[in-house]
Amino acid sequence: MATSRLRALLLVAVFAGILASASTALAARGIYTIYHDKGGLLGEYMYRYEQMRRDGTQVVVDGRCDSACTMLLGALPIANVCVTPRARFGFHSGYRIDDYNRPVYSREATRVLLNHYPRPVRNWINANGGLPNSARTRRMIHLSGRQLVTMGYRQCN
Repeated sequence: MATSRLRALLLVAVFAGILASASTALAARGIYTIYHDKGGLLGEYMYRYEQMRRDGTQVVVDGRCDSACTMLLGALPIANVCVTPRARFGFHSGYRIDDYNRPVYSREATRVLLNHYPRPVRNWINANGGLPNSARTRRMIHLSGRQLVTMGYRQCN
């Protein structure tokens, strides 16, 4: 059992090192462009965005930004994000994976997601049907870059 815990701790340390070096590389460039990001684990995205926020990284969204990727809208200052007309953000409800590797809707995760977004984005989500209350539907609602520009985000040059 001690060996299993040690392996787990080592894996976490290695993973944290990889994320830290990736974040350092991003900061060195100063600009991070999103073309086609389907999302992933919320914690990983929040860690990445926290590093970008601290480093003052400018983010250009020039394509698909779905699921956890959309968290950048609440994690980064609006002045650090610009969108192109091709930008498209996909939102869905929060869920967790059960013991059988199936998505299970989570009211609490959905509430956390919604509260994380800036008020204009949250209002848009609610005006467009809200986030579904079932992980089974996997329905996404999409917000375009042009719509974000009307909410105060910059259009990229």
